[in-house]
Amino acid sequence: RWKHWYGAVLDGFNLLRDICAEVSVVGLSMGGLLALKLAAEEPVEKVVAMSAPVQIFDKRVTWLPLCKYVRAYIPKRRKHYDVDPEYTVNYDRMPLKPLDSMLKAIGKVMALLPSVQVPALIIQSRSEHTVRPESAQLIYDQLGSKHKEILWLEKSGHIITLDEEREQVFAAVEKFLVERKDDE
Repeated sequence: RWKHWYGAVLDGFNLLRDICAEVSVVGLSMGGLLALKLAAEEPVEKVVAMSAPVQIFDKRVTWLPLCKYVRAYIPKRRKHYDVDPEYTVNYDRMPLKPLDSMLKAIGKVMALLPSVQVPALIIQSRSEHTVRPESAQLIYDQLGSKHKEILWLEKSGHIITLDEEREQVFAAVEKFLVERKDDE
């Protein structure tokens, strides 16, 4: 369940807070939602949410609360990435109960977005087929941050850290994390 994943995020944050002067948080997909929740509730310096799901393309999500009791998994579309296989983890099916839990987390995180006051970078591909691109704009519009920006990608799928615009993603995240605003 998403609360267990968030507990792991909190554990990691508390470990880092004990040894680091500043902690920023970066997350992809469900990790982006968890990063935003952490930024709303804990003293992080900055937050980056990549491909964070608020609206999902798959119309089957409507049936998910019922289907999760009938089927444990659904087939997952796989994409080949031009990266060393050592850096990827591929799976061919999606477990339904965790997916249902993630959908419950979306509402909780959306309600917290006005509480996010730290600088925020939202990265989203316009051409992916998992998360609707409008998700990024919805997140951006609800954030309480004075310093927030969206980076739109045009060619990548959902896993933007592995897709063809990954170097642009890495450069943008690095620049965002190291830059200082005049009034910070």
